[in-house]
Amino acid sequence: MKTLLIFALHVLILSSRSIWGVDFGVTNNADSGSGSLRQAIIDLNASASSETSTITFDPGLGRISLLSDLPAIEVEGVFTTATGDSLIIDGGVKLFSALNRSFNINVSPSSSLALLGTLDSGSLMRLGSGELILEGSNNYTEGTTISGGLLTLYRTGTLAPTGKVAINSGGILDISSIGADSQTISGLSGSEGEIVLGEKTLIIESVLSTVYRGVISGAGSVIKQGPQMLILMGDNTYSGRTEVREGVLQGNTASLQGDIINDASLIFDQISSSEYTGVISGSGTLTKQNTGLLILSNANTYSGGTRISGGILQGNTTSLQGDIINDASLIFDQISSGQYVGVISGSGNVVKKNAGTLILSNANTYSGGTTVIEGILQGNATSLQGDIANDALVVFDQVDTGTYNGMISGTGAVIKQNTGTLFLQGSNHVGGTTINAGTLALLGRLPDIGSVTVNAGVFDISALSASSQTIYNLSGIGGEVVLGENTLIAGSLDDTMYAGVISGAGSFTKDGSGTLTLSAANTYTGATTILSGPLILSGNGSLATNNPVILSGADSIFDITGANGACSIGSLDGVMGSQVLLGANTLTIEGSNDASYAGVISGTGSLIKQGSGKVILAGANTYSGGTLVGAGSLQGSTDSLQGNILNNASIVFDQAYTGTYDGILSGIGAINKQNIGTVVFTSPNTYSGGTMITLGTLALSGSGAICPTGTVIINVGNFDISNITASSQTIGSLIGGGNIFLGEKTLIIATENDTSYVGVVSGAGSLIKQGGGTLTLGETNTYSGGTTINAGTLVLSGSGKLSSIGAVTINAGSFDISNIADSSQTIGDLSGMGGELILGDKTLIQEAFNYTSYAGTIQGSGALIKQGLGTLILTGDNDYSGGTTVNAGVLQGDTNSLQGNILSDAQLVFNQISSGTYEGIISGGGNLVKQGIGMLTPMLSLIN
Repeated sequence: MKTLLIFALHVLILSSRSIWGVDFGVTNNADSGSGSLRQAIIDLNASASSETSTITFDPGLGRISLLSDLPAIEVEGVFTTATGDSLIIDGGVKLFSALNRSFNINVSPSSSLALLGTLDSGSLMRLGSGELILEGSNNYTEGTTISGGLLTLYRTGTLAPTGKVAINSGGILDISSIGADSQTISGLSGSEGEIVLGEKTLIIESVLSTVYRGVISGAGSVIKQGPQMLILMGDNTYSGRTEVREGVLQGNTASLQGDIINDASLIFDQISSSEYTGVISGSGTLTKQNTGLLILSNANTYSGGTRISGGILQGNTTSLQGDIINDASLIFDQISSGQYVGVISGSGNVVKKNAGTLILSNANTYSGGTTVIEGILQGNATSLQGDIANDALVVFDQVDTGTYNGMISGTGAVIKQNTGTLFLQGSNHVGGTTINAGTLALLGRLPDIGSVTVNAGVFDISALSASSQTIYNLSGIGGEVVLGENTLIAGSLDDTMYAGVISGAGSFTKDGSGTLTLSAANTYTGATTILSGPLILSGNGSLATNNPVILSGADSIFDITGANGACSIGSLDGVMGSQVLLGANTLTIEGSNDASYAGVISGTGSLIKQGSGKVILAGANTYSGGTLVGAGSLQGSTDSLQGNILNNASIVFDQAYTGTYDGILSGIGAINKQNIGTVVFTSPNTYSGGTMITLGTLALSGSGAICPTGTVIINVGNFDISNITASSQTIGSLIGGGNIFLGEKTLIIATENDTSYVGVVSGAGSLIKQGGGTLTLGETNTYSGGTTINAGTLVLSGSGKLSSIGAVTINAGSFDISNIADSSQTIGDLSGMGGELILGDKTLIQEAFNYTSYAGTIQGSGALIKQGLGTLILTGDNDYSGGTTVNAGVLQGDTNSLQGNILSDAQLVFNQISSGTYEGIISGGGNLVKQGIGMLTPMLSLIN
């Protein structure tokens, strides 16, 4: 019997099979003798058969008690029990042993065989479907093969710890009833079958790498020892722990059960998707391989790190431990907030899902990219690697300076927090970007449809390789946007507010129909362009004083109504339809560049123009707070220039049609009327810088007036004072050409400088020359209300003429006709208290209709002709030498005033107060009358 079982515990096969050797029967339960088990073994060995022989137990033997060890089995044989029979072999001896061979025990169906002795050597092959019970402390080391039925270790029954166990289809190894706590074997393999642990522990010393495809069940545990690999592939149900002390234990979520203490290497070879709910602890490594999904869901504490060589490993910051080498796919399924402090490396990708926050805090090097499906992924430029597909929220918690070189895409948002600087190479994410602290500096562009929120810290686009960055919206409660020399374009359909500062030499463009409100004192010096919708300055909101503002969209609005005070800009440009809303505030334009604004400026506030540039206003403005022009030029029309204007520089009325300006123009600046239309001034203007009419008409009406000391320059166009309520308009000087329409009014020219006017003065009104300067008229004037010279000189030159019916009054100064192209100048009445009439070699023809007196002097080589029925009295010491002709009316004088030869066909009166001598010749058919008490002495004959 001893030989019978030491055969190495090989496989138990329950099925019967054909036997070609000799069959030896055991017919009694005696220790020895004929029909005994001992004699059957002796006979088997003696047969020396090369074929497999059998030893068959007759039914009903019950118990065989042996008194000594059985002989060793020397040939191949099979022990077969009777079907439905129970047999016990005992005796405390060595039951079976085999010499370098296995011995097979075939326990027939519904049978049991209990071996209470020891199996000493060889290997055991368990056959048949019955139960084989081992109750001895077996020593055979060449292994046990269970190919059918049940092999039960009972009480003191054990297998040699150095023997391997192989379990195939239908085989069962049951250690649940052993008296010890554990059973150690040197290897485990098999194609199917089952190991029943009960509450015991199976210790597997893996000397060789093996695969076990059967099931391990029970409440017990499995311990893997030895340097080699054990692969478990069955759907195990044992509920105790699994311990990996040495080597490699490989399985999957079906084969690896209970909590795992791993101090060596644990491999999940996962083909399908499944969850492992146990706790993995220890100092060993965890490897995920094959194409399936492995979910680790418990709070693991293993410290040896994790490797993913295939498929997907899913867990969270409590289930995924140590550094992770990821060459496939890693999913953090984070429900709550958690921090992963290990290093993630490898070529695989990292996926964040579920609503919680995942914080990656180490310097990761994985290159497969990152996907954020749900919740929050937080890291920095070193922990977040590769491109990020973000459909939730990515937080860069940057303490120091770092560069993120990947591309961020997806519908999710990005937040920059903490004090460090993050350089971002570029992104296509559309969920928006928020800066809560530190600096987010762009090296590449953000997507055009993503919003930016700056609550604190800095959003810096100064290092962009492109010249501009377009975003969907700009908002936030503080911080700073640094443009550098680049342009930021922001705005959409939504209304947003930004309370931080925009700085740099770059520009800002507002787009979209929504409202953008800026409430800080911005310092950027580039242009502010409004493509669409309102840009509002609110509270302390302002732009840099040299900042150009451009309203390029027909629906664009620049609104400063809510600002705390005045707003200064560099220049103002804009298209028709755009609006500037002042409210009660003042808009100051400071720049030196020329600009044109065709939109409407409204509100009760005012407009100030500073800086050397020209600002053109072309819209129908309605602002009522007045205008100040401190420098440069302000150009507009009667529609665009509103309220009173304090002009200390230059105002241009570019009027293409007739319009009325009702405000008051004051200051030291000049006015320039351009274009073909008519500008009508209706208020008493006081500006002193002069008036230029380049084209069209400047008309004064009602109370309309211009400064009496200002120069009027008419290049081409008209100056019309015909409709003023006052009787006259005084100006400083008159220069240029064009036309002056007096109507029935008087133009008083108080020039102190020498000026020339080659235009035409027309109307029934009059002209008064005042001031010490010389005014030269070079065109044929038609005004008929007369000319008065109170100071200075009025010169007619070239084509310059006065109306032939207009009176000339010289009270002081000079009236000079010496340079006219014609030979004569005809006037109406001549009068005056003094002054000088300079004829040169020209003739002055006086069409006198009234009784007038001229006390000034007449000089030159020219002549005087008196016509008309009126009376002209000359009382000055005249010196003209061209003679005098009296064709009608009365010419009265004395020997001092009547010069040269006199041809009189009317009446000549010498009113001689004192004695005098007349040296000329008097001729003609007129009368000579001597009046006065003085004596008239003719030097020459009087010819009648």
